[in-house]
Amino acid sequence: MTGERPGVRRLWTADWTRQDSIPDTIRALLAELGRVYVPALLANAKALMDGAEQVETKIDGKPWVQQPLPYQRKCLQWLREKLFED
Repeated sequence: MTGERPGVRRLWTADWTRQDSIPDTIRALLAELGRVYVPALLANAKALMDGAEQVETKIDGKPWVQQPLPYQRKCLQWLREKLFED
């Protein structure tokens, strides 16, 4: 792994079972995904289940409106599968 940046090496060598070994930049990214992306995915899935024409929710206290997207439902399903697999 010559020529790579030190941050990249930390990602590949991190013990992901130990929270203190995950770089702060990745922790911040994961927090952002949990705060913004996951709520959007959940609202999208609900809108699709309800047959709604729009996804309507709040993210960061602000209204979020979009067309329901079947692909985002698949993304949520994949995340759930990965989260709960052994």
